[in-house]
Amino acid sequence: MSKTKPNAPRPSGFWRPPNWIHSTKLNVDATLAAMKKASKPGRKEDTIDPELLPSLRHPYEPETREVGGVKVLGIIDLEKYFDGLEFYTRGKHALVDEVSNDPLAVVAEEVLANAKLLRDAWNTAGPVWRMVRKWTEPFKFTVDPFSNVGTLELPDLVNRLDGSSAQLDGLAHENGWPINWRGDLPVGSAAAAVNGPHSDVAKWLSLCARYGQEEIVAAFVPDAADVWWFEACRTAALVFRFGRVHCSPPPGITPSSPRSTSAVLLWLPESIDVSLLPEHTRACLAGRNFTTAYDVAKGQGGVLRNRPCTISAARNESIDFGFGVPMRDASTPAPETESKKPKRTRKSKEPTS
Repeated sequence: MSKTKPNAPRPSGFWRPPNWIHSTKLNVDATLAAMKKASKPGRKEDTIDPELLPSLRHPYEPETREVGGVKVLGIIDLEKYFDGLEFYTRGKHALVDEVSNDPLAVVAEEVLANAKLLRDAWNTAGPVWRMVRKWTEPFKFTVDPFSNVGTLELPDLVNRLDGSSAQLDGLAHENGWPINWRGDLPVGSAAAAVNGPHSDVAKWLSLCARYGQEEIVAAFVPDAADVWWFEACRTAALVFRFGRVHCSPPPGITPSSPRSTSAVLLWLPESIDVSLLPEHTRACLAGRNFTTAYDVAKGQGGVLRNRPCTISAARNESIDFGFGVPMRDASTPAPETESKKPKRTRKSKEPTS
């Protein structure tokens, strides 16, 4: 049996998001024996569903598939199974109190945690990376800190960190520096294309800003007016605004329409030779804004229409204003302001005799 190299692409059936719970900690055989011993004669409900057993004995799978001729439920189907048994609260945020003593409560909780991880691992739409690559040529993206099965538009990847081990954990850092991203790559040749968990963007976007001081970084993020967004824009070079991007779901997740807009923040280190970048990139860095098509989609009546992307400098006056106007130098005269009219005062009446 051949071994898969640590950074090599993995088959979709074996891919897991970072921090994935691989197997249940429930002792299935011991639980079955205890349930059988405590069960009253003739009661079938005090046992584990036979159709569920193969999924409990097997490591958790992202999607439903056959293993050795036996159907193993994927994590989303397992979530639906326990939700149908009313194990979860409304919105599936946690277990309901009534099932806390159920032997399968631990399994339902593991399933819920994995389902959340899986929904947080959508694949960046191919046209997005193709657009960014056109603006960063001839430099190549060789690092994917949160790799999954949807990075086919990044053909030059060397380091694919899929979170399957401590050495492949994209969130690992020391003093804000992502310790696993560069690996053994030389300085200046480890550009990173990043699409981390969108449930906690600030956690990994700060790593992008730090890494961007030495390497090129492109981060796919929600286009949100949040604190982390403004902080990132103050250090990034360019921002690509794509509008609503149709990304590809991870295994087991049903495709759906995007609810919000997306963007890519691009960091360019000071050490980079800007003269090597395309002319339009250099013009944008100098302050010129661009709007161009990054993809084509079918509109009403099947008519093809372009999907636009706007590229501009990431830092601007509105970004600085969001963090407070910079202090004025003492040698600079204060700006003239319109003089206010003197406040009218009511004259007091003289006392009458």
